[in-house]
Amino acid sequence: MNYRQFGGSGWAVSEIGYGMWGMAGWSNSDDQQSLRSLQTAVDLGCNFFDTAYAYGEGKSEGFLGDIVRANKDKRLYSATKIPPKNLTAGAGGQPAGQQKSGAPAPAGQQPAPQGQPPAPTQSQPPAPAQTPANAPK
Repeated sequence: MNYRQFGGSGWAVSEIGYGMWGMAGWSNSDDQQSLRSLQTAVDLGCNFFDTAYAYGEGKSEGFLGDIVRANKDKRLYSATKIPPKNLTAGAGGQPAGQQKSGAPAPAGQQPAPQGQPPAPTQSQPPAPAQTPANAPK
């Protein structure tokens, strides 16, 4: 694993970070498999983890806490995001106007139901046109 200094902190942070959004039930993930995957990443030298309260309403942060406690001899770093205190809870415990990603729903669009991807917006590129080269057979 390669490491870089994190700003002026002096921390040696792995060049490969572990994004934890797919854990905590987002993609029908298995909790034990998620924990094994995190431990494997630590064993291979990953020491930087990105999580958020919105990832399973804190569940992925709990997983990271388990891994930190199991690796007291290692220096592990995390980046996390929390919703502002002034947001009220919406459906599924998510702050009102928030999608699972933590990003606000686009104007005029309701947040996606829990466990569903957000509806496409006009800012997303259209699907590629069917041509003879990529048409289904």
